[in-house]
Amino acid sequence: MWIASLFAASLLALAPTAQEAPAPEPTYAQRLAAATSRFDAAIAAQPDARAAQVAAHAEELLALAATAPATRESLDTCLRVVTLDPGEAVAKRAIAAIVGSGAEPRLLVALSQSLMRGVPSRWHEPLLEALVAGVEQRDVQGYAAYALGHLRLDFADDVAYFTDAAQPEEKRAEYARRRGAALLADHVARGADALRSAGLAALRRVVDDFYFADHRKAGYLGALADAELFELENLQVGMVAPEIEGADEDGVPFKLSDYRGKVVLLDFWGYWCPICVHNLPGERKLVDRLKDAPFALVGVNSDPKDRLAIGLKHEPLSWRSFFDGGDPYGPIASRWNVTSWPTMYVLDEAGVICAKGEDLDELERAVDALLARAAAPAAAPAGRAGAPQ
Repeated sequence: MWIASLFAASLLALAPTAQEAPAPEPTYAQRLAAATSRFDAAIAAQPDARAAQVAAHAEELLALAATAPATRESLDTCLRVVTLDPGEAVAKRAIAAIVGSGAEPRLLVALSQSLMRGVPSRWHEPLLEALVAGVEQRDVQGYAAYALGHLRLDFADDVAYFTDAAQPEEKRAEYARRRGAALLADHVARGADALRSAGLAALRRVVDDFYFADHRKAGYLGALADAELFELENLQVGMVAPEIEGADEDGVPFKLSDYRGKVVLLDFWGYWCPICVHNLPGERKLVDRLKDAPFALVGVNSDPKDRLAIGLKHEPLSWRSFFDGGDPYGPIASRWNVTSWPTMYVLDEAGVICAKGEDLDELERAVDALLARAAAPAAAPAGRAGAPQ
């Protein structure tokens, strides 16, 4: 018996073993994570060799992106290369890979939108320019032009803040560190006015060339860009407020310019808006306190007529409001690009915008400052040199 058992065991030992299943190929995400880990380790080991490490990592990422062309993962990887600022030649290859990827328009639209958020790279602007010029698809070109406009306007704001002598030096240094000193220096050299003009030109191109690009809320991207252009070109502090012509809730016509000669608090509001309703007691106190001053509170109401009638019955007001069609996106609010409620403007006696925002207390202080300025006696003109005193 034991001889038979030994013979069987020998046969088993001689039998070929089953072939082990091969290890699965790593996924794209796993390969990307491994490449990122290697890069982080290399930077930690040799921080002084960052430029060389970035260049090597960028090449590895481009090779990885080429294994999954036209996918969201590939586009994100190429965008990571662009954001790393690996040098002109490699950055341009990454941009060309994105533009020539043949990816679905929705993916390129999402990529363009992503460039409106976060800290920019010096290659984000050229990437958007390349998408406008190189992808013959209206939605992609429209969103790239729209993002390009906002990117340049943000650059202009950066320059204005950084070159403002009133800002403490430590704040300006921290701002340069966060935004990137080299990139900020380039924008300062271009100038805030030039950057702003270039941003407005990009938004104008959305209106002129890509108006009918789809937009989930505005219907068309061109309509959104047009409203933003109107605000940027007509509704900034220091500009004369555009005319508003309409009628109140009773149908009686009036105009914003009827209040010239007075300081005006213009309030876009509605009973449907909790913050607006919360502001009403403070606005009543303001109107009562300034009843003998050259001041007027003027509303632009967005409630439907029946809801407005109920609101006025329970919360009667002593000031007039333009009736804006019973819709938060009525014609006046849309033209003034109001996207949050309440939105308020303070105008001086000449109709010049002096402040805007949504904080009633802050805007009330602006009103008081304007009234104090108007009440102050005019300064006597200084005597000319050599003139009798």
